[in-house]
Amino acid sequence: MTLVFVLYGPSLSFPPFIFDDYFHIFDNKNVLVPTLKSFLYYLKSSLTPIPFLIWKVIALIDQGDSPGIFRAFNFILHALNTWLFLRINQSFWSQQSLKKDEVIWLSWGASLVYLLHPVQVESVLWISSMRTLLGSFFAFLSIFFLLKHEFSPHQKEVSFSEAPAIYAPTLLSYFLGLLSNPTMAPALIFGGLLIFIAKKRISRATLLLIMLTAIATLLIVTFTHEKDILTTYFDNLSAGLRLKLIFISLSTYLINILTPLNLVFDYQINAFSISFLNETSQLGIKLFLSPLLIIYFSVSFFNEKLKESALLMAGFFLLILPHVGIILHDFNNISIVSDRYLNLALAGFALFISYTLLRIHSWLKSHQKWLPTYLIPILILISLTFLTGLQITKWKNPTVILNSSQKLLSLRAPTLIALGNQFAQKENYKMARHAFKDALASEPDSTAALLSLIKVNELSFSEKEDKFIESYISSNQLTINSELALPLAKVWVRRHRFNDALDLISMSLERSNKTKKEAYLLRNQIEVYKEEYAFKALENLQSYHASKGQLKESLKYLEKMILLRPLDQKLLRKRRILLQELKY
Repeated sequence: MTLVFVLYGPSLSFPPFIFDDYFHIFDNKNVLVPTLKSFLYYLKSSLTPIPFLIWKVIALIDQGDSPGIFRAFNFILHALNTWLFLRINQSFWSQQSLKKDEVIWLSWGASLVYLLHPVQVESVLWISSMRTLLGSFFAFLSIFFLLKHEFSPHQKEVSFSEAPAIYAPTLLSYFLGLLSNPTMAPALIFGGLLIFIAKKRISRATLLLIMLTAIATLLIVTFTHEKDILTTYFDNLSAGLRLKLIFISLSTYLINILTPLNLVFDYQINAFSISFLNETSQLGIKLFLSPLLIIYFSVSFFNEKLKESALLMAGFFLLILPHVGIILHDFNNISIVSDRYLNLALAGFALFISYTLLRIHSWLKSHQKWLPTYLIPILILISLTFLTGLQITKWKNPTVILNSSQKLLSLRAPTLIALGNQFAQKENYKMARHAFKDALASEPDSTAALLSLIKVNELSFSEKEDKFIESYISSNQLTINSELALPLAKVWVRRHRFNDALDLISMSLERSNKTKKEAYLLRNQIEVYKEEYAFKALENLQSYHASKGQLKESLKYLEKMILLRPLDQKLLRKRRILLQELKY
């Protein structure tokens, strides 16, 4: 716990991150408003009610919307997850034929890798990722209870009548995990895999429990929350492209774990970005790394010396399964790949790394070759701590995170638009404009970015920004749709392009019923604006000629002003004075 707060403590003052932090918590009345109805809302309507109820309790305790206390709860969960993973490690390695000191350094080594790895930063600092941390907590708890029974020295074969009582803690933890984050579903199968590796067998009752739980989970989730979970965006993909997407996703996770030197907020691998998969020159190793590893570990399974390492790697693949595009859920529409999706799966990889180091140590020892193998995990942990510290500093400013993201695709624009909208909600209009302009630079034909820029300029007017919008549309020859027509008409009115504004108003009236009232009102106002603009132009010309002593020219423009406002006594008086001056 202390290590977590020392490492992550500076982030307590960081602002909330974009997207879910605001949508689910800080702009969500159902979380911040203390009413019975809001407590019941998520129990009735959400697939994952437990995180929302916890956020609601935190909001009641905090009596405000400070991000610090929400993030501190994430710290606590991360520390608890590491402690549970340590206990799981101790149970697992104690079943091997190992010395006590080897069990200690293997258990602590794997647990500290899990605690300190930079890919965990996104799960811990992104407040809304508490759902991920909570799902991992209950996943570890269910595995812990399962191993506690299976590895007990007094363990005996369980009859089917005894099973419900004995496995109740495991099933309750698993059920609470599903209500926190359904993607932790493979946890019990992973626990069964650890039992098989340690004991070379698995009891019939445990096997039946795992199978029935897996089937029940699949059926319940599918049939009760089909609209929330299953996505249809993959329907149009060919089998080949779908397979590529899976391999690329899995390879990206492996690369992020093995080389966490410059982790980015990369929400760009999804069904919408499928066209870039054929650009193999950009993807390179990502397309081939995971297939090669799968083939290698599949072959290793039939080698007695490598069988256990192959099974541990299979455990990692199993835990990351919901996040590679094999099992389709709605989150895939945004991105299949995200560092926070590794929160639980990293446990499987940490076990694999520990086992690999153990094999290296054993081989060196058997060949009487001395190397400071105990220093290897220490060096790894120091490096991970340093890299995690660097990653944490990036989260001080959401813009830094987004600007460091890989620019593989034009899909960077929606991310920047979302960031700009968050700035606008917080009335930071300068940063909002920067984000929308960056989105336009990334995707020049993005009407959504242009519309957002127009709207933020209405909230905080700047003539300079109106000129930018006018220049941008002229130089890029954008196609104006019905959604953009009326907002842009307002810009043209301010730029005194009244005829262009009337054309856009006509388009809006023809294509959109939602804004008809506003369009009619603006059209009526334009006549007034035109008169005011014409009058102001004539007034400027009249004043200019009067200042130069050109009285005849001044009188000519004054007469035109009187035609626009024939009852204006001030203008009539001014004409009489001017005529007298001309007479003399």
